Amino acid sequence: MDIQFSLSFFRKHFRIPSGVKLCWCILVERNEDGSEHPRLGVMVCGTSKVIDVAARQFAQIGLPTPVSYEAYVARRSVDGDEYVFTSPEDICVRVPDSYVRDIYFRCVYSEEMMNQPLI
Repeated sequence: MDIQFSLSFFRKHFRIPSGVKLCWCILVERNEDGSEHPRLGVMVCGTSKVIDVAARQFAQIGLPTPVSYEAYVARRSVDGDEYVFTSPEDICVRVPDSYVRDIYFRCVYSEEMMNQPLI
């Protein structure tokens, strides 16, 4: 599977049916100590489920747990070698264009991965 910075990659990797709408989002992780951390996510539209891109797993927004998430739909733009995700609420996340590849490289079989040392 080719690792691309696209919603299509996440649809294939997480086996999401083609009829289910996806969109980019910013997840705001809130911890018990009150700290907040914005993260890149993919929203499964019309549900409370999101993909936490860095954690490589689904999460649910709005649950009263020690670590909770809120999700904000985001628009993706390009600035040099970075992708910039901005929500209408002016929450912004910037990541390098290699972000998805860096995270998922070891999670997807490829000849390239098999021929490189995994450090």
